[in-house]
Amino acid sequence: MKNKLILILIFFIAVCFRWWLIADNQIYFWYDQARDAHVAQQIFLERDIKIQGPSASGTNDTIYHGVIYYYFIGFLYTIFNGNPFLVALTSGLINSLAIFLIYFLIEKVFNNKKMALIGAFLLAINFEHAQYSTWLSNPMMSLLPILIFFFLVWKLFYQFKTNQPVYLFVFLGCSLGLIEQSAFYSIYFFSVILIGLFYLINHKKLSIKKIFSLKQISIFIFSYILTISSMLLTQFKLFKAGIFNWQSLTNAIDGKTELVNLKIIEELLISYLTKIIETIAPNMTLYGFILFIFILVVFFKKSKKSFVYFLLSWIFAPLWLFVIQFRNSPHMLIGVEYALLIFLAFLINYLILQKKYLYQLIVFIILLIYALSQLKAVHIVREQSTSIFTFQTGVMLNNELKVLDRTYQLTNNQPFSISVWGSPYEYYITWAYLYNWYGKNKYGYLPSYFGSNQSGKYGEELLKQKNQIEQVHFLIEEPEIVLIGDIYKQFIYKQNEFSKLKSSEKIGEYKLEIRETINKI
Repeated sequence: MKNKLILILIFFIAVCFRWWLIADNQIYFWYDQARDAHVAQQIFLERDIKIQGPSASGTNDTIYHGVIYYYFIGFLYTIFNGNPFLVALTSGLINSLAIFLIYFLIEKVFNNKKMALIGAFLLAINFEHAQYSTWLSNPMMSLLPILIFFFLVWKLFYQFKTNQPVYLFVFLGCSLGLIEQSAFYSIYFFSVILIGLFYLINHKKLSIKKIFSLKQISIFIFSYILTISSMLLTQFKLFKAGIFNWQSLTNAIDGKTELVNLKIIEELLISYLTKIIETIAPNMTLYGFILFIFILVVFFKKSKKSFVYFLLSWIFAPLWLFVIQFRNSPHMLIGVEYALLIFLAFLINYLILQKKYLYQLIVFIILLIYALSQLKAVHIVREQSTSIFTFQTGVMLNNELKVLDRTYQLTNNQPFSISVWGSPYEYYITWAYLYNWYGKNKYGYLPSYFGSNQSGKYGEELLKQKNQIEQVHFLIEEPEIVLIGDIYKQFIYKQNEFSKLKSSEKIGEYKLEIRETINKI
């Protein structure tokens, strides 16, 4: 009973920590988020049933993630009237349930309730996990299924028993399928299963024929395929249309076919080091590296061989795929933070068991530094108005809403038009969505849009597109937009053809130009 109350308290701490991270609209909201918010709501508002999820970046719109993300956020956006903050907050609340799952996992794997509570607490105030929990993007859908998947891997492969219940294989296939739905590259988690089989064959001395029955394997495969069936159907339809083929696939992976590329290995090692530091000691590189080495020494010396295989297969699951095709994105190693925190919980529990003053002091120092570093990381991103996912500094919802408010304040209920210098170039969906959700609801009317034709692009119907500007016109410039050539000069030249600059303001990292029409004779 006492453990349950402590666990509920830890869950409450986790929810509060994630709320603090995004309070006052401190969420990353950019092209991807606006696109997804608009598309997902069509499912419920327009009864537009979809099978295709978000496009996978870097694949030239030839490969798509699963659609389940759209159904999840589409439902939330619909009931919250399009409010991104409430969707992110709800996502953080749901993903905070990982506290209970990691407790359950650690307790079953290590048969240690105290270590399980430590692991749950570490996760509750973990900056990395909090960022993923509240991130409005498809990878965050994998946070809970990953823990379910690894518990089932432990149960089926490392606590092997003959005649395992069939439902475990159903859950294994579905959890792996849900991870795959969140991000197509998650196919690398199959390596965890292969390593589990290797462990059974080599350390349990079992013949592969005696491990699992044909029925169990078939049920696992069927459950997995059923869960990702919408993804398979999407790629099949793209194949039939000539969009997805071998050539487009090789182009999507940059044509990299080398089995060993030293540059990729170097970048991958840096990504792992960054992940380790950001999980156990954000912004404290040397301390985090030393602590991790200390963790590994204790773990390998004191843990069972099954623990080593299990956790290392977890951490290094992405290696076989990313050595061939590396992408420098923070979410490529999503889920590794769980394994790292289990490592840290193992160390802390081991030191507590020594029952010596020096060891208890070390535990206190480790927990204090851990807590302070996580809190500081949140303070930094809030102060700098950024996140670990931003490509552009300051592209946060709170700043964007300040820009919208300012445009309405300067027009005094008069018609106005906007142009956007943003990323991706010539897409207006971010601002069109925000004006429709926030501007229209708060001020009662919408601006018109002056710029490149949005026909065939996301949200083309959201704002009225005109070939001339209103008497009052605004140019919204997003930060850190870099395009080759003289595209920006041409863009400004077009603005100057129809309007003249009156003044400009800096709102966060955004630049807002107040312009007025040029009266041509």
